[in-house]
Formats: sequence, structure tokens, C-alpha cells
Amino acid sequence: MKEYVFIAWSGNESLAIKIKKLLDKRGNVCIVGGNYRYNPVVTNRQGLESGAVNNTVCGQMACVNQAIILIKKNTKSGMISRNLCYELGYLSAKLESSRIHLFFMDFESTSDSSLPSDIQSSWGNLISTSGKSEKQLAEEI
Repeated sequence: MKEYVFIAWSGNESLAIKIKKLLDKRGNVCIVGGNYRYNPVVTNRQGLESGAVNNTVCGQMACVNQAIILIKKNTKSGMISRNLCYELGYLSAKLESSRIHLFFMDFESTSDSSLPSDIQSSWGNLISTSGKSEKQLAEEI
């Protein structure tokens, strides 16, 4: 079965695009959230299209069966993006937890107080970006 993967990002769009390119090479169809330049047009059973100019992130998420969430704190506020929280909530309602892959970028732990309480101490991977190129991070993820 072909995998349709939504990649949600916060402050690291270029990393999301690198991950997309790597996964596309493996036969997946990846959609970088909110990004129209790099996304294919994907139609789901209800006829929603992803990648069209007037489409929303909801339309993009409706077309997928897996998700990668790159969770990174905002450098000014110290919190994670409200958009990212929305996307995570939408995808959590749509997909089984085993189909959602969380990557906590530069967090000390998943119990960090800047995270929404429903994902604190949850499944996911702590990723350190220190000394790594985006290509190395994309391959690690």
C-alpha cells in the first residue's frame, strides 16, 4: 500500500522538505503542510485535493494515512506553534497513534512544560540538532 504522509513543521520548513524528498524517493507521497510548491495533487475518496492553490491544510491532512510532526519551540515565545497543535489534534483524531510520528526537536524531555498536556510524556523521539546538517537530520528522522 502506498503511504501518503503529511509532514507538519514549526520553524523548520526546509527540513520538512528534505524529509519529503527522501521519503518520496522510497515510493511514498509526502505533503509538506501548507507548502504548495513541493506538494503533489492528491485526491482522497471524498474528492478533496491537496496542493491546489486555494486548498487548506485541512484538505492536505484529509488525504493522508501517516504523519510526521516536527515539534520545535518558537525561539521568541518558548512555546510550540498553535498551528502545529491544531494539526496534531486533527491528525490524532483521524489516524491511529501508530501512524503519527512525533519528533521533539531540541527538547530535554517529552515532559517539557511548553508542550500541550496531551502529548507530554507521550510517544515520540527526542532529536538533537546540535552539530548536524539538515540532510543528516532528515536521514535520522
